[in-house]
Amino acid sequence: MRQLSTDLSTIPNIGNQVWFSGNLKPALGAGKHYPEVIAKTCNSGSNISTKEGFDPVEWAEWIRHKPPTNLYKCTRQFLHGSTSKADYLKSITCGKDWCQDCGQIGSEAHMRRFTKVLPRFKAMQQAELSIGYLVVTIPIALRQYFKDQKALKSFRDYWRRKLKREGYNYGAIRYHWAGEDGYKWNPHLNILFPAGFISKETLTEWRNELGKWFSEFCGLEPKRYWNGEKMVQDFPKANLNFHYLKPGKTKKEKTDSECKLVHWVKYIFRATQTQYNKETAGIIYKFRNTSIFGKKDNWPKIELNEEEITAQALKGFEVDKETGEIEKITWHKDWNENLQKFTPRRIPIGLFGADECEKLSAGFYRREKRVIPKDYKPIFKPKPPSRPAWLDLPKKLSSPEKLENMFCPF
Repeated sequence: MRQLSTDLSTIPNIGNQVWFSGNLKPALGAGKHYPEVIAKTCNSGSNISTKEGFDPVEWAEWIRHKPPTNLYKCTRQFLHGSTSKADYLKSITCGKDWCQDCGQIGSEAHMRRFTKVLPRFKAMQQAELSIGYLVVTIPIALRQYFKDQKALKSFRDYWRRKLKREGYNYGAIRYHWAGEDGYKWNPHLNILFPAGFISKETLTEWRNELGKWFSEFCGLEPKRYWNGEKMVQDFPKANLNFHYLKPGKTKKEKTDSECKLVHWVKYIFRATQTQYNKETAGIIYKFRNTSIFGKKDNWPKIELNEEEITAQALKGFEVDKETGEIEKITWHKDWNENLQKFTPRRIPIGLFGADECEKLSAGFYRREKRVIPKDYKPIFKPKPPSRPAWLDLPKKLSSPEKLENMFCPF
């Protein structure tokens, strides 16, 4: 199996591509690697090639001829909500990573996650706070213990509580389920939180504490050996990789930091299990992957510009641009006779015109309510005839000959 080179300095950059084991493949960032990519390359013994016995070409051929419609087809309808001033429409998507629509970068599902989180961290940059990016990879030997949602939640809760104990009171956490192949089970946490420089000693201490937690959680006894002076306990080793983004001072530095933050958020909140894996699909089914921790008062206040007003609308609130008043969006429900309960109202795509709606984000639209004047009169339009006029015209003979001269075999 192909393995990724662990020495980044020996990888030649060729435009927007790098050389991986003799094959030319596109690289993220064109030479400026993301922390997660570096974490994968530094993880000893890791292999981000495809699973043994899995042929991507054969998989693509199977998908082309036998598409599983129950997994890859999204419904094309809208949910209907309203306030006192406007109507809101939100498209319905499955949101599954392996969906041909939702799993793409820049899809509606991806941009929804992106637009909800980005204003929070932009407010941190406006408050001149550094943003830290931490990647925590579960060791290969222990991934078999993290194939259920309880274990994944426990691992995420451990880091959320640990960061709070270290003084980092708020942030965002999201799992990536697979590596670059989009198939092999490789869960790892991506954490964004307000942090500046963290020393190597602190990261080493966190790594050792995490190894002890792994040993206790998985029920493994640490390996003991004599190093010549004392008895040493060897716990499972986990890979931590940390980067941080400084607030810019000059205009150019601020622009560069904002661009890098956008790339980080887009990369973290993308779909990763892009190829259907029957073994792991049930693990992440209905799992709430994105976790925003910290009290509301701890986060920096978001200024009400156009982007932040859109973010409030995505959360279910409408902000008046003039007065700043907040009104909750009411999502309508209709009675379902089959289920005997109220279900969200679903509206077909063609009911509202695209020219009447304002696009707030991917698959999310706003339309101001019309005010009908009292003296309004509809334009008179004559009813179309029930029968086309050309049907009543006399039929012409196909031949100019007389009827008596035409040959009839019957």
